[in-house]
Amino acid sequence: MKERKEPSFQSNLYLALIFILLYLALTGLPLTYWGMEPFYAKLTMAVFRFVYGTVVFFLLRFYFFPKLKILPSLRGVLFLPFFLLCFSNLIYWAVMGGNFSSLKDNMTLWHNLWHYASIAFAEEVVFRQSLMGILSKRFKKYQNILISAGIFGVAHLINLFNGASLGATFAQVGYTFVLGLLLGFVELYGGGFLSAFLLHFAFDYVNMGIFELVFQGNWDWPFFLINIGIGVVVLGYAFFLFFLFEKKEKKSLVETPK
Repeated sequence: MKERKEPSFQSNLYLALIFILLYLALTGLPLTYWGMEPFYAKLTMAVFRFVYGTVVFFLLRFYFFPKLKILPSLRGVLFLPFFLLCFSNLIYWAVMGGNFSSLKDNMTLWHNLWHYASIAFAEEVVFRQSLMGILSKRFKKYQNILISAGIFGVAHLINLFNGASLGATFAQVGYTFVLGLLLGFVELYGGGFLSAFLLHFAFDYVNMGIFELVFQGNWDWPFFLINIGIGVVVLGYAFFLFFLFEKKEKKSLVETPK
């Protein structure tokens, strides 16, 4: 049997970008405009995302894409402090003496759980496993992380077509770029797909799926100060790990006999 020729970097990159564009088109389906109730529209979109993410995931496994790790290595425990970023909004609310009583017996918590789980799963497949997988063939790790995070952030401009304001959308582009840096770092440096998915899901679910149920108001200076402060601490720790891992990898390359 004739062996299949491995696709070129360019053709694989085009395919990865097509996966992203199809995902963005999927998230923009106006199901509520077609007479579907918001709850069922949300549920339908979650199912679409899980199915789409699963299909793409297995295509990547059986296609000639560079295969990134799925499960974390022992090094993965070092990424646990990153999860502090997922609780920044709730920390703000607790510091300000906010009321959490609205969370009791609130079914929206469960609705938001599978909603944000489907988003995290599909986006980790198309932006990390797919895009970062092919970029790893041509770019260094830090370049891969920067490029994929940039595309991940810019992709959130799609929310302008879903009714989001210009200011809110650009704010989301900014913080999703930072989140993309962390997720890419986790994915490439030992956390694998599973750790990146859990971090992504926790960030979205806690900071939005839970926080939006207890906070009804405008962002104030304490909100920004607490979020920026926690973000700086987490990013500082991430840079420390990055240089630590890079130093260790360079040392291992020097010590490896040719």
